[in-house]
Order: sequence, then C-alpha cells, then structure tokens
Amino acid sequence: MPGSAYITIIPGLLRVRVSRRGVRAAIGPRWLRFHFGPGGEGVSTGAGPVTYYRPVRRRRRPARRR
Repeated sequence: MPGSAYITIIPGLLRVRVSRRGVRAAIGPRWLRFHFGPGGEGVSTGAGPVTYYRPVRRRRRPARRR
C-alpha cells in the first residue's frame, strides 16, 4: 500500500490513519488530541497551520556500542 489513508470515523472527534506501519488513531478535538498506535502515544494541540506534538513518554534507546 503506497502512503497512508486517513479515515474520519466521527467528524471532529475520531480520526484513524492506516499505513504499512499499522493503524494509528487520534481522539479529541483539534485543539487537544491524543494519538496512539505505532510510533507511541502523544498529545497534540493547535489550530490553523501550526501544531505542537509531545510524546507522552520518551522511548529509551539502547546504549550505543563503540
């Protein structure tokens, strides 16, 4: 499947994106959305052309080997 497909389940409240990585959902109004699925959980806020996204928790990366 090339790219991804966005599906609006409930307008203004629930949006789903389907891609090769899996299914990712966004719940809530545009000014405060909670995202979950592949890529981790996060919260976004914004209206208009600017959006701010913040992961709920940081992923720990394995220590780098030299």
